[in-house]
Amino acid sequence: MDIEWDLLLAHWDAELKKGQYIKDHVRNTAEYMARIGKSLGLESICILIGLLHDAGKVNRDWQKYIRGEAASGGDHAGVGAWYVQHVLYKYVKNSVPADTYRWYGIYNEFLIYPILAHHGLYDVLKEMEDGSVCCWTEKRLKENERLILAHEELTSFIHVLDGWAGKWFKTSLFQLYQKGFAEWMDWHKAIHRMIGKSGKAVTQDAASRRQASLFYFGATVRLLTGILKEADVYDSANWALEKTQRVYGDEALDAVWQQMGDRVERLYDMFHEAENPSLLNQVRTAMADDAYAAAAETKDGCYKLPMPVGAGKTNASLRYALHHARTFHDRRIIYATAFLSVLEQNAKDIQDIIGKEHVLEHHSSVVSDGFEGEEDEYDGAEYLRESWESPVILTTLVQLSNTLFKGQSACLRRFSKLIRSVIIIDEIQSLPVTCVHVYNLMMNFLTHMMGATIIHCTATPPGLDDEGVLNYPCIYEMDEKGSPIALVDKRLMAASVFTRAQFYSLLGERFTQFLSTEQLVAHVMTQLEREKSALIIVNTKKAVRKVYDAIADWLDEHDRPGECWYLTTNLCAAHRLERITRMKEELQKLRDGSRQTPLICVSTNLISAGVNIDFDVVYRSLTSLDGVLQAGGRCNRDGKRKAPGRVYLFMYMDETLEKMPVLQKEREASLEALRKVYGSKGEEEALDIGACLDEYFRRLYQKNRQALDYPVQDGPFSQTLLQMLSENRDMAAQYRIGHGSSVPYLLRQRFKTAADAFQLIDNKEKTVIVPYKNEELIDEVFAFIGDDGHPDFAALKPVLQKLQRYTVGMYDMKEYVQVIPELGIYLLDPEGYDEEFGLTKGEWSELIF
Repeated sequence: MDIEWDLLLAHWDAELKKGQYIKDHVRNTAEYMARIGKSLGLESICILIGLLHDAGKVNRDWQKYIRGEAASGGDHAGVGAWYVQHVLYKYVKNSVPADTYRWYGIYNEFLIYPILAHHGLYDVLKEMEDGSVCCWTEKRLKENERLILAHEELTSFIHVLDGWAGKWFKTSLFQLYQKGFAEWMDWHKAIHRMIGKSGKAVTQDAASRRQASLFYFGATVRLLTGILKEADVYDSANWALEKTQRVYGDEALDAVWQQMGDRVERLYDMFHEAENPSLLNQVRTAMADDAYAAAAETKDGCYKLPMPVGAGKTNASLRYALHHARTFHDRRIIYATAFLSVLEQNAKDIQDIIGKEHVLEHHSSVVSDGFEGEEDEYDGAEYLRESWESPVILTTLVQLSNTLFKGQSACLRRFSKLIRSVIIIDEIQSLPVTCVHVYNLMMNFLTHMMGATIIHCTATPPGLDDEGVLNYPCIYEMDEKGSPIALVDKRLMAASVFTRAQFYSLLGERFTQFLSTEQLVAHVMTQLEREKSALIIVNTKKAVRKVYDAIADWLDEHDRPGECWYLTTNLCAAHRLERITRMKEELQKLRDGSRQTPLICVSTNLISAGVNIDFDVVYRSLTSLDGVLQAGGRCNRDGKRKAPGRVYLFMYMDETLEKMPVLQKEREASLEALRKVYGSKGEEEALDIGACLDEYFRRLYQKNRQALDYPVQDGPFSQTLLQMLSENRDMAAQYRIGHGSSVPYLLRQRFKTAADAFQLIDNKEKTVIVPYKNEELIDEVFAFIGDDGHPDFAALKPVLQKLQRYTVGMYDMKEYVQVIPELGIYLLDPEGYDEEFGLTKGEWSELIF
């Protein structure tokens, strides 16, 4: 057979009339993967997968397809997988002992799945139309066997590829396969060492240990698939470009960390040299100094940074991360927080300190996180998806969670970017209880297997390592006494300077009382006879509007001075930030005496965490106790009052939580914890909320014991996400019934179904761009689409990024929304948005998110 192997195409650009050869693409992919894999001890595995992933493209039918001479090229991903199972595996059969050969069979699965899945995750065990369960890996290998035997070029290509491997990497495919096996065995042992550090439920129970092992093996497959996706997509998207997308090398990163670190240290030099600093600032700086010193002593692992509200944990954690990155040559710093409002504020503060040049702010409200279909991964829309290559990523807990569990191409690529990263999770207590077990397991994998360093920042530690109630606790790094390592001196965290507000109950003596709207408003107005400002936080947008209207009516009826402000996520981010900024200015005037008119804000929980705003008195409709403490951080925040501020817990009669079971269980756990600690309490007796936190989280986990594994409703095989991503027990049993034998593979996960099912927040809203002081940006969108309907994606990227701050979420859009199909985005008509209340047309979510 006379084939010019060097001239076979991997990609073709019809407009440029030029292509990329398979020879160049597989080499580039393998070399890129090798650079990533080397830091994990998986270099040979990565090279081998990179070389094999596109072997099927030498098929003559696929070559016709890439030139536009055929409608389809077939399954090109399966050929390399078949080579692993039926060529490389057989090659070692006679050279290794039988028990070792069995381990090679398991090792194969970790090579085969990424190759088969590099154009989309799939379920290893899959339900067929007739209700039977099929092993999809086995089915695809058999289908590719028929394909390979029918095409002589496919049977010959592995020898060509072997020659290329020898030329490029000075080793054969067979040697790579054997070196990769040694790497995999070391990896396997490391996983079991990690399991040995887990809680009693894992180490002492065989079923839990097996489930944890299979979860970690599944995470390994996700990691290898993500590395392949990153290398493949990068090369595929850049081969025809004169200026390729930037990839930061080690020297460039070291320079970035030095530059950013110097800027942070200049800030702290100012704090250290300040004349007559307040006690609060002295304690804040001392805490940051502790964290800075700890950075050089705490390599990869998971650590707690439980700093009190107002202690400056954002700056302290940033300083820690930059010192850690300089010391250990980390690849990336990722700051993630649960609330978009917190990110909006902190992202600006962080970029004011370290600059914007090497920073990506990612809370992708407008741009899709990936496109289905093979070729869509490489077209112009790629410019609208970020790969998290920037050294510093500022993002939300939602986007980080998508990176950990979702199946889109961009999410898989981002997963590989977590290798050797510092991940700061701010407000970790906001993690939904349903995600606790899968999140703990994944964080263990990140720290122990991927070399990541994770910092849990919070004023209210959620007990993620509580072995008494959690089957799969988070593994925190321990000191020589067996206690979690403290990044900050505990004496500083307990400093009296942080006691700026006291907590009181409006829940009745036994914590059972509800307040009507009239009672709530009356109590607020009584407080404002001696105070200047009040913040009322309730749990739904409808409740915000009801309380807001009631206060406005009361002020009118009683002819009392006062100004009421409305704040929910019905206002787009730009609108919210503008309103919060104005409120801060007016509150400062109240503090310095240049304003006399009282100010009242009624808000959802968006204001509770991370918004640096200062009220005299705060009311919090009770759900979680950590939420109460977060709300308390908005009371006397700057410590300028002579007496502590007051925070009142209440339950609102006109706010129903029946359709919000998560919030309902949080409230029940809070009430039980208060009764456990206090029994009863009078209205004028202060509460120590911090003393109730451990009991609260324990009760919360107990109430949600059946939900900790993330339940998923999915027909006859309804399972938890943890089951899907580990042993997939029900489907494995059905397979055994149908086939009369056990599943022939160790891996049996439902990777695709789990990825599709995962949603950190169950939110089915559509994101809509609203008209609010952004007419010029919207005009630019239409200008860059052009009359021919072919968008200029490169030009659109910065415009759409700016428009992210002008979006809201809607359920029912109907006639109020215009669709731009070329981009998959939505624009709200002007009459649907109000200057005071934001979104007014259509239906929107009751929840704060």
